Amino acid sequence: MKILLLSMTCGEGHNSIAKAVNNYLENRGVECKIVDIYRSDKKRQKFNNDAFLWALKHIPNIYQMIWRKQKARDPNLRYEKGIYNNDIDHVIDDIESEIKFYKPNAIICTHNYASGIVSKLRHLGKIDRNIFLYSILTDFFPHPYWESSVDVDKVFIPNSFAIPQMIEKGFKKEQLIETGLPINAKFYQKLDKNLIKEKLSIKQDFVIMVASGGYGIGNNDRVVKNILKTNLNVGIINLNGKNEKSKKKIDKLIKKKGLDNVYNFGFVNNVDELMSASDLIVGRSGCVTLTEAICKSLPIIVRENVKMNEIENADILVKENIAIRLKSLKQLRNVLKFLYDNPQVYEQMKQNCEKQKKLNSCKIICEYVIENNIKSGE
Repeated sequence: MKILLLSMTCGEGHNSIAKAVNNYLENRGVECKIVDIYRSDKKRQKFNNDAFLWALKHIPNIYQMIWRKQKARDPNLRYEKGIYNNDIDHVIDDIESEIKFYKPNAIICTHNYASGIVSKLRHLGKIDRNIFLYSILTDFFPHPYWESSVDVDKVFIPNSFAIPQMIEKGFKKEQLIETGLPINAKFYQKLDKNLIKEKLSIKQDFVIMVASGGYGIGNNDRVVKNILKTNLNVGIINLNGKNEKSKKKIDKLIKKKGLDNVYNFGFVNNVDELMSASDLIVGRSGCVTLTEAICKSLPIIVRENVKMNEIENADILVKENIAIRLKSLKQLRNVLKFLYDNPQVYEQMKQNCEKQKKLNSCKIICEYVIENNIKSGE
């Protein structure tokens, strides 16, 4: 059995999901290959990723306006010329060639551009119809252009909240399988908090993680300063991702103030351990980070000024009493003091995390793909 995983570099989340699925399948003896759909056009790959990150940082309101307009696009225009199809047409021939060369039994897509490409190829009759096409919805609700993926066989969705919007975009209910979001298996493991804190030399009883994704978007130094102003006896684990400027700023702050309760990191590979050492997370509301936090039973404080899909993600978790969403960063101090002084509220949020956990999502998805392929072979 051979499975082709199609991803796209747009932040870190889509690639991390592809790697999690790939690792599980390879451990099951399945031959796999991960391909970035823009591998043949490195300039466009870099432009798409840089433009996405730049827009989030510098023109979030304009980006959100465009995002909302495109999300409301008429589903019947899914294969018509426009921004989306013009973009994927730059690489669709390369992906078609890769599929014909690799001859996979199934394709799993971890970005809706990837699933749009294979859906369009099937629609045009350009790939073998016996190849199973799967896609993974990587947020709690569909992004713009998901209507262009309706010709895939199944979509694995994080939860049932997405179903009404997916049906509006043209999917049939039987195409949608609720599995949770596939993340690295290490986030499902329950680690001993005290042992991890000892390993990391963290001394404080209550620890707050400040996270800003793989690319470190969001002025973490301002968050750290606001936590320090509460004068609460807490430790602060700060994750800057690939944002070296942010890390240097906070290193400078630690040195200047002589802080011994701020643990400052760049890009790390042990986020699961750092989450296990934490009691609360302050960050943006990308679905991968949220899912990892929920699996670690961490109540979430969602940063101010989140946009687009992050708003929908945050609103759902607020409704489920797992998260508190800030309107401004100044609110952070009051929210932290409230949770610190009202442990019963904090504990209820932790319990709600337990209710929303979907463990072993990666296993569920991969075993479904394997079993479906075996059945078809019979």
